[in-house]
Amino acid sequence: MKTDTIDPNKSEFLIQAGWGSRLKQERRRLAFTQAEVAKLSGVSVVTYQQYEREEFEPRLGYLNQLANLDVDIRYVMFGDSGKPRASNLHPRELELIAFQLVQEHLSKDHVGDVGADGRFALFDLFRAELEEMDESELDHPIDSNALIKNLVLSRASKATVRRVK
Repeated sequence: MKTDTIDPNKSEFLIQAGWGSRLKQERRRLAFTQAEVAKLSGVSVVTYQQYEREEFEPRLGYLNQLANLDVDIRYVMFGDSGKPRASNLHPRELELIAFQLVQEHLSKDHVGDVGADGRFALFDLFRAELEEMDESELDHPIDSNALIKNLVLSRASKATVRRVK
């Protein structure tokens, strides 16, 4: 009986088609430019661009580098996240929660008069953060101040990592 062997140079059986666009989605989710990801992951910008265009597949070591940047490698490779994300919910549900967080934040913090642009910026911020949460996190009350504080700390730590490297 003949058994098929797996050619390690041909990984089309391992990585699902569309992985380049999922890599691009992850980069955008993490608010990185192509140049930033390339620098932080140790490849040239051209090489990174080729990955996003699926001109050739990354090696395992490179995927590990991406994972160190909080890229969801399981999602990139297989189109499936290891955890249920709130982004799996209907967009209207997330928008409603984001709207409620804006109302709560503005009412309890006596921020003063915030115009439409400011309200929309808060709404957009909350919606983006909600999309990254696990569905289970939405089962509990969400504190708008804590959400903003975590976002600020997260962005500050990313900026520090970028400066250090």
